[in-house]
Amino acid sequence: MRVPGAHGWRRWITAIVVAAGLVLTGVVCAPQALAANSTITGVVEDTSGTPQADVTVNAIDPTTDATDASTTTASDGTFTVSVNSGTYNVEFIPQSSSGLQSYLASDVIAGTTPLTVILKTATTLQLQGTLPWVSVNVRS
Repeated sequence: MRVPGAHGWRRWITAIVVAAGLVLTGVVCAPQALAANSTITGVVEDTSGTPQADVTVNAIDPTTDATDASTTTASDGTFTVSVNSGTYNVEFIPQSSSGLQSYLASDVIAGTTPLTVILKTATTLQLQGTLPWVSVNVRS
């Protein structure tokens, strides 16, 4: 029977340490891998219930105001935005020709219940006349 020498034990210890390191790395990194698979989903309609296609949907990080992900709605008004888990502000920007207002949904948590967003008709006002409390100084 052969007894392992000093080199044999070192190899076994090294193998055990490497295996333990891989296991710990998998445990530590697993939540991050799952976090990248969250989504924000829903449907965009107008006030009459008509689905709105080609609405831009931006998932915005509320701490940086940076757009993390973007998509457009399908012909049936549905959308899916892939994001990391967390809370987002979600911006809905309809085509300018639609006559609908943009909308910002605050504090949307990724991976929760699908959203139903109803966009309202944009209101345009035209003012004509003089505003007496406004003064303008022109210098040349």
